[in-house]
Amino acid sequence: MKHQISNFGLLLAASLPMAGMAQNNTVESKTDTTVSRQIEIVKEYNPTIKEATKITTAPELKDDGTKKINVNYSVWATPITPKNDSVPALDYALAGKTNKEYKRTGYLKLGGGNYTSFLGETYLPLYQSKKNLFELYGNHNSSFGKVRLTHELYEELENDFRTKAKLNENFWKALYTHNIRAKELSAYVDFGYNSFRYYGFDGRELDDRDAYDRKQAFTNIDAGIRYRTKKFIDKWNYDGQTNYQLYHTRDGLNEHNIYTNVNGEYLVDNGYLSLDFKMYNIFTSLPNDSMPFRYSETENADNSTVFIFRPAYVIKGKHSKINIGVKGAFCIGEGRPASVMPDLLGDIAIIPDYWFLYAGITGDYTVNNYRNMAKRNRYMALDNRPEDTYTPIDVYIGSKVNLFKYALLDLNIGYKVINNPYFFVCDNNSVKTKDTTFVDHNIRGSFYNVTYGKDDGVFCAGAGLTTGWKDKVQLTVKGKYNKWALSKGEVAWMMPTSELNANLSVVPMEDLRLWVSYNYLGGRKALFNDQTYKMKNMNDLSLGATYKAMSWLNVFFNVNNVLSSEYDQWYGYACQHLNVMGGVVANF
Repeated sequence: MKHQISNFGLLLAASLPMAGMAQNNTVESKTDTTVSRQIEIVKEYNPTIKEATKITTAPELKDDGTKKINVNYSVWATPITPKNDSVPALDYALAGKTNKEYKRTGYLKLGGGNYTSFLGETYLPLYQSKKNLFELYGNHNSSFGKVRLTHELYEELENDFRTKAKLNENFWKALYTHNIRAKELSAYVDFGYNSFRYYGFDGRELDDRDAYDRKQAFTNIDAGIRYRTKKFIDKWNYDGQTNYQLYHTRDGLNEHNIYTNVNGEYLVDNGYLSLDFKMYNIFTSLPNDSMPFRYSETENADNSTVFIFRPAYVIKGKHSKINIGVKGAFCIGEGRPASVMPDLLGDIAIIPDYWFLYAGITGDYTVNNYRNMAKRNRYMALDNRPEDTYTPIDVYIGSKVNLFKYALLDLNIGYKVINNPYFFVCDNNSVKTKDTTFVDHNIRGSFYNVTYGKDDGVFCAGAGLTTGWKDKVQLTVKGKYNKWALSKGEVAWMMPTSELNANLSVVPMEDLRLWVSYNYLGGRKALFNDQTYKMKNMNDLSLGATYKAMSWLNVFFNVNNVLSSEYDQWYGYACQHLNVMGGVVANF
């Protein structure tokens, strides 16, 4: 124990001086380069504001991969909780009570609501044996109703009006997994189609708001193969995959990405040596200019290759883990030629099962390709690809305390420096147009460009509380304060200074579950047509109920934005007001 504390003390000694001037909100943990989807049979439905539950300080790259589709067969589901990246999970921390294991079966979920909204979801394990599994998952989420834009929300708007806010998301994934003793071979292919409408207020008054209909659609096709060990074999543990990703827009923009990730670990006496290697080969094909986009003037869209290395020595004890490493990113074609970042991370159980400390000095390099940017803000102008994000230093320290084994409290502070960060701005007067005919066309709807900072910093302080009682009551509360240190004249446009998320789930009687969810974002400012506007705070209260009518049939009912609060995530794009959704889930 003394040896563990001594090792961790060295890490804290290195991090505290820097934490005095800067402390960060994001914990860099070992990143799984694939996405694990926890599929809830009954979950909260909110088609227009689900993006707003979390606005990160920098875009985060998440690559789809061949990881097994994880299905939660419980008929209960709490509201969707946004990830708070300032509260990392510890491998040995007390885990929450696990749900009852269910036999792997299929299900079909159907729902509908106001705003002409529809929801569909299905999971089909088509073939399964001890060594093989072939599974299929599909999801549909759409809304075709009108949203009201008001003078109260937008100062430049003289008369309230309603505008179509179409959103139509579809996703299918097929995955095959073959287990070979302690090894696993898997392959997948998935297809996503997301069509929507640029309905945002653009600063102009129109008599007929439906006289125009600017639509857009994104198509994503992913295919990949992965081979990995599920545990150390002869001191080796490895995981390798390669994926092909296609991003296509209705305007004819095509982006091809061949993503390769190889991770290897080798056991030593008191831990292991590891090396994580990522490679992005990005090929972009831009269409001819089409209003209102000027693809011929697009920057940062040349073909490129990015290599990211992360060697490390991990010292792992019974109640501690220390990562001593470095990160390096090297770019050809686009991005920074070379970037180096520290990668010193550690956590320790001071009092096992009750008190944990964690700290780190790290950094990051994020590839901002079109595919990932569309996930963050679908309304971004397509002739604008932001530069990659480089975080040279990211310092944090925090503590987790288990309160009488009934509640887990997390407190943390951190600071990061971001080289050339970007922020979304809506400036329709400065849309790239050398040909005045582009201005004369009746193109409506807001398009977002980006503006860059310099070497800016952001201080964050976070707190989280998770508690429960006998599987009858579950409560999660997470809050965060963000303070940007910017150069004179710069503003962190549309970034919140305060965030709060709370979820409460109660089971008052057998076969019935009730839930309440609250989300808050405050302190945001927007740049709109060269003017600064204070955005209305997001106050979103939602509630719902799930009732198990039969052993194979469940009924759910959700009411989102109960207070009918007016706010927007991206300035100009108002949210839906009171949103009601109901439906059924059939297991088979």
